[in-house]
Amino acid sequence: MQFDVIVVGAGPAGLTAGIRLAEAGWSVAVLDPRVPFEKPCGGGLTPRVWDWLPVDKTAFTTCRDVDRVVLRLDDGHPVEVELPKPLSLLSRQELGAQLLERLTAAGGVFCPYRARDVEDRAGQWHVYAEVANRQMDPIGRWADGQIVKRDSPRPGPPHRPTAELPALTVFRARWLVLADGVYGLSRKRWGHFTAVTDWTRTVGYLIPGTDAAIQIQFWSGWDGYAWVFPRADATSVGLCDTLPGQTGHLFRRLDAWAARLGWDPGSAIQRYGHLIPSPTMAHPWFPLWGDRWVRIGDASGFVDPITREGIFFAVQAGRVLAECILQGTFPSAWATWLEQERWPEWRSAARWRRWFYRPWFLRAMLAATRWRRLYRLLQGVLVGDIPYSKLVEAVL
Repeated sequence: MQFDVIVVGAGPAGLTAGIRLAEAGWSVAVLDPRVPFEKPCGGGLTPRVWDWLPVDKTAFTTCRDVDRVVLRLDDGHPVEVELPKPLSLLSRQELGAQLLERLTAAGGVFCPYRARDVEDRAGQWHVYAEVANRQMDPIGRWADGQIVKRDSPRPGPPHRPTAELPALTVFRARWLVLADGVYGLSRKRWGHFTAVTDWTRTVGYLIPGTDAAIQIQFWSGWDGYAWVFPRADATSVGLCDTLPGQTGHLFRRLDAWAARLGWDPGSAIQRYGHLIPSPTMAHPWFPLWGDRWVRIGDASGFVDPITREGIFFAVQAGRVLAECILQGTFPSAWATWLEQERWPEWRSAARWRRWFYRPWFLRAMLAATRWRRLYRLLQGVLVGDIPYSKLVEAVL
C-alpha cells in the first residue's frame, strides 16, 4: 500500500487529478467508500467543463444537450432564454463510473475504503482506512471489493469475491490530495465553513420522462431555486435553499411545485439530499493546502455561491493541481493560480450574491431580457462564458 499519491475522495475533482497523475506514470490510489452515486444537482454541465474533463462526451448514455432555459419568479410570466451553447445534462452516477474506468485504464488504483485518520510521518503521509462495505460493487460491474490495477483483466460481471479485503489498512504516500466533499476526513481534520449562511441544502429525485427545456423557478424570500433538468434517461427535479430549511419541508415544497408542472412525484425513481458549500465570504477561508497536501472540490469550498454549480471548478482544480505537482511547482504555482484566477472571481461572486436572490433584483433581471444586450449577457452567464468579475464591464 505504498504510492506516490493518495487521493481521498472519488468525485470529479479527485478523479481528474488522479487520472492526470496516473497518466504521467505516478502510482496513484483513490479511496472512496461509496462511489459512484447520484446527486440531486441533476448533473448539469456547462460547455467549458468538457475542456477539462478527462472523458469523452460521446461515452455517456444518459447525456442530453439542452439549449433552452425557462426562468420564472413566483407565479410571474415565464422568460425563455435560447442558449448560444447547450448545457449537458447527465447522470452523476454515470459520470463517476466513467471517471473510475478512466483512472484504472491509466494505471491508477481504486480502493473502496473509508479514510478514518491521517498523519505525516517523516515526510510521508499515512492514511488509515477501513473497508466500508465488503460486498460493494464500485462501478456497477466490478467484483465486490476488488482493487483493479493496471495489469488486471478488464472487469466482467459482478461475482462473489475470492477473498475479503483487510478490514483496516494503512496507505502510504508522499502526496495527499483531499477531495472528499463536505462529510469526509478533511472537514474533521482541517475544518470547513462554520456559518449556516455558507451552506445550501439540496433535495431532489428522478422522474421517468423528459421535457424540451430546463425549468428554473425562483421564489421571493428564497436564497435558492428549483429546477427541472431533462436527461436522456430520466428527468431530475430538485431544489436548493440555505441550510435552515428542513429536508421534509423542502420535499413538500418540491412535490407541490413538480405536480403543478405536470410531473408525478409518486413516480420518483429515487429521492436524495445533499449539503453543498455556498460561501458568502469574499476572502480566503479555512486551510486549503500545506506541505505535500491540498484540498480540492467541495472539500475546498469552491462551489459557485449563486448557482451552486461546482463540477467545473472541481475538474479545473484537479487538472491544475496535477500539473503543478508534475512540474514540481507546488505550492508556489498553486498559490499563484488561486490568487490570480480563483479568488478574484469569488470576490465578485460573493458581491453579486448579496443582491441576486432579492425579489427586486430577480424581477429586474427577468424584465431586462427584453433588451438585446442584457439578453445576451444572461445567455453568457448561463453557459459560463461571462464570469461574475466581467458583468459590469459586459453591461457597459
